[in-house]
Amino acid sequence: MAEKKKCFVVMGFGEKTDLATGRTLDLDKTYRIIIKKAVEEAGLECIRADDIKHSGLIDVPMYELLLEADIVIADLSTANPNAIYELGVRHALRPHTTIIMAESQFKFPFDLSHIVIRPYEHLGKGIDAEHAEKVREELKDAIHKLLDHPDVDSPVYRFLPKLQAWNAGVAPILEAAAAEAAQPEAVARTVAGMDDVHGHDHGGVLRPPVVVLHEGPQTGGGVGQVQGVAVLSHPGPRLARPAARWRWRWPVPHPRTWSAGRNGPRRRPGG
Repeated sequence: MAEKKKCFVVMGFGEKTDLATGRTLDLDKTYRIIIKKAVEEAGLECIRADDIKHSGLIDVPMYELLLEADIVIADLSTANPNAIYELGVRHALRPHTTIIMAESQFKFPFDLSHIVIRPYEHLGKGIDAEHAEKVREELKDAIHKLLDHPDVDSPVYRFLPKLQAWNAGVAPILEAAAAEAAQPEAVARTVAGMDDVHGHDHGGVLRPPVVVLHEGPQTGGGVGQVQGVAVLSHPGPRLARPAARWRWRWPVPHPRTWSAGRNGPRRRPGG
């Protein structure tokens, strides 16, 4: 039996005051009467942050859901800062399958003025039953359409179209790094097929090696960190070459002055 798809709901909890209008809204009623029912009727598991069972920091499962959930619904009513921040994280992580909604008197921040936000009427302490049913049906239809045709809805990916191709290129490296990160003694084998791997013990702490993914001139990039494994720069068109062509060294110098050569890092002229 296939695992049920998941919908993560980003919103405030309980009664919150909208400082822009002075109204107090019961956001739990929005969740129970509209969002959760629509999601479950669409056949998905509905999860809000207060539904998450965890033994440590809530941050870990929250970020996992922002990345992995098949659908994210963000209710920005009362301009909840946590909801707006989490929406931004989702937009950075996934190009599509994000739905934004807010009660009709929500005051749009400037950066959200070009994004589709689905309005609904909130009476403060409650929501009209007929209106709730109408919004549920619309939300359920939107979920089905997004799952069937996941068009880009993230402004990050809309305005930076090359980002999606970049993610597709680097994904195998990051997935391999994450798989190995739970085994420090095996971190040197993070990318299968790579040779010449050296991990060093610094003061009793095993620090994983890092790898520069570019060969030849570098035109940009940055530094990323995934599960304790650093990935410097970003993949270019040469990344598709066999993994054994890329070598690891400890420590790897700054990527602006060094590049990965066939026989290990080499300094660029003038670097």
